[in-house]
Amino acid sequence: MTWVRILLITVILWISFIVFGTAKEPLKFLYDVEGLYRTIIEGGIPDTAVLPIPREFADKGFSFRITPALYIGSIVQEKIPRDRYTKPLNAYENFYTYEKTPPFMTMSFDFLAGSFRFHVDYPLKREYLLFNLRDESNLPVTDRYPHISVDLNFPYNAYGVFQLGQQYIVIGRCKLRWGEALYPVALSDTSPYYDNLTYHLNAGDLKYTFHYISINPILTKSEWEEQEKVTGSDTPRLKTLVGHRLDVYISKNFRWGIGELTMIGGRVPDLHLISPFVIYHNNFESNTNTMGVLDFSWTPFSGLNIYGELALDDIIIPPSESFDSPTIYAYNLGLRIPFKILKGSFLLNLEYIKVTELMYGKHLPYLRFYNRITYLTNFPPSRHIVDYPTGFAYGPDAEMLVFLLSFFDGDTAANLEIFGLNKGPRDLHTPYEENVEGKMKKVLGARFSVTWKNMGITLELVNGRWRSGVSWKMM
Repeated sequence: MTWVRILLITVILWISFIVFGTAKEPLKFLYDVEGLYRTIIEGGIPDTAVLPIPREFADKGFSFRITPALYIGSIVQEKIPRDRYTKPLNAYENFYTYEKTPPFMTMSFDFLAGSFRFHVDYPLKREYLLFNLRDESNLPVTDRYPHISVDLNFPYNAYGVFQLGQQYIVIGRCKLRWGEALYPVALSDTSPYYDNLTYHLNAGDLKYTFHYISINPILTKSEWEEQEKVTGSDTPRLKTLVGHRLDVYISKNFRWGIGELTMIGGRVPDLHLISPFVIYHNNFESNTNTMGVLDFSWTPFSGLNIYGELALDDIIIPPSESFDSPTIYAYNLGLRIPFKILKGSFLLNLEYIKVTELMYGKHLPYLRFYNRITYLTNFPPSRHIVDYPTGFAYGPDAEMLVFLLSFFDGDTAANLEIFGLNKGPRDLHTPYEENVEGKMKKVLGARFSVTWKNMGITLELVNGRWRSGVSWKMM
């Protein structure tokens, strides 16, 4: 009977798709490879350092996508056990396999009224626990009773956009990112979403962005005890990330950006802490954790783009400060080279990332730089806390070298990414003052993907483990 209902719903949605047509999402979340290629060939730089940005044209209506995918092999390093809010998980330990796997089906609704646009996605995907036990498919079914596994934690992407001239405001749930790097170190789109309010002003050669982000404040029992020892039992269960940045386009081929991110935990944010126009570093509050951010993009001549980003949590300047605490920072440096071979266009990307041991950390859970998401699984009953770095995808105490070659030609596109990762023993949850001993873990991985029209093929390799899959966009 259940399968009959699923079939009936699918038929109804398919008919609705035909009747209402498709709608294009109002925000753009990724840099377009073809656009980057053209821009660098012409001697320019990308026209934005912050994503998402509104699309030039938006639609209203209903869209319906089915993307069945089948996989063989697995790169999941450790099976995830049942849990109930007792042990936070680091999303990067399984190399974001769950997050990279497309949902089996997505229903999207778009509404347009003057300058206001609204968008929401309802994905149909497998529950977190059951996917990590068996990741051979994105079909929302399982061999366990009741044989259906539907993730009910949606929506992951739902927001409204208000655009007025050269300004726009976004409110809702969506991805965010700063900078042009493959792997940003300040604010990255590693997390499935941020619950945020964003304001952006484009004043020509000067662009300003402000973010107010609410983060899930749930803590495990041990984390709450750690927090309570310092801030007391009446601590408000609130965690907020606030950021602002200014981008200056000095010329057609050079941009300089400066910004700040501050994590506010265990107190109600007020204008003293979150005003868009103050310097957050000067708050000097015990319940805040602030980092400064500098980044640039430079195309010295047609065919070469150089970019970089530096995030500074703490800088020690002798002799005024103690040497007990080292300078805490993260940075990336990369280059892009576009070229053609026969009729095909290629974009070569080489990037190096370095993150020091204490980066993103602090002595209290509410001040650590991660976005906490809870996943509910109904059968078997389980509640998982998963923490996503707000900065570098693999957290603190790490360095990585990445090679990415992208190809596009008409309906065909392909990407080959090869990376070498050195990951130390410290993670997002390591207490700030704790000395951790352990060996550096070396990881070598690769990911190849190719799409032709509606078909996609992927192959992933991580330290000897592999996973290959095929997907098909039916709509």
